[in-house]
Amino acid sequence: MAKPKKKAVGSPKTPNPVKEMQWCFSKHIYVTWEPEAIYQAGYYKQGSKYKVTIRQGEKIKDSGYIYTKDEIIDAVNDTYRKLYQMNHGKTKE
Repeated sequence: MAKPKKKAVGSPKTPNPVKEMQWCFSKHIYVTWEPEAIYQAGYYKQGSKYKVTIRQGEKIKDSGYIYTKDEIIDAVNDTYRKLYQMNHGKTKE
């Protein structure tokens, strides 16, 4: 059986948001991407689109399959930045 070809995602065009990622990890907020899976003839085939998933404990939010492999890394980095900007400094009530 032949090995499946790996599809590499694109390089980031924006700098890595290290401070924002550290803040999100300390609050147990994780941003990941998932490739599209297409069911065809009894097998799953990887599609050309990706979605961003934000997970905090039991809460999960998805963006839908709208990103290409060249855009997904920047979308994840931008999501970390946006979460940090929206929530940094807020306390629990």
